[in-house]
Amino acid sequence: MTERITTVSAYVQYLPGIDTVTHLMGGHDTGLLTVQARGHLSGADTTVAAAAVKILPTSGSFVQITANLVYFDTTYVIDTVRIIFSSSGGGLNRYLDSSTLFVDDVTMT
Repeated sequence: MTERITTVSAYVQYLPGIDTVTHLMGGHDTGLLTVQARGHLSGADTTVAAAAVKILPTSGSFVQITANLVYFDTTYVIDTVRIIFSSSGGGLNRYLDSSTLFVDDVTMT
C-alpha cells in the first residue's frame, strides 16, 4: 500500500445465528467490519488509522456499509491495510452459533 485510504465500503448480507438460550434463529448478534491502516514507527509495526462498523441483520438482502478511517497522525506512511469481516462479535450479550455473513464488492478510496 502506498497511499492513505479514507474509507472502506462493501455490500453485506448478515443473518444472525442460533440463540443458545432459546434455540431460535435470529438472536441478538451483529457482524463486524474492522479496518486498520498500518505503518512503521521507529522500526516497529504500528496502527496509523482505524475504523470499525457493526453489521446489523439485513433481512436477506445486501446493504452497503462504509467504514471511515481516522488517522492518528498526518505524517506516518502506511504500507499495509487490514480489512477484517467477522460474522459475530458485535452482539449485545453473547456470540451466536451459525451466524452467516456474505460480503461482496469491497472497495477502498
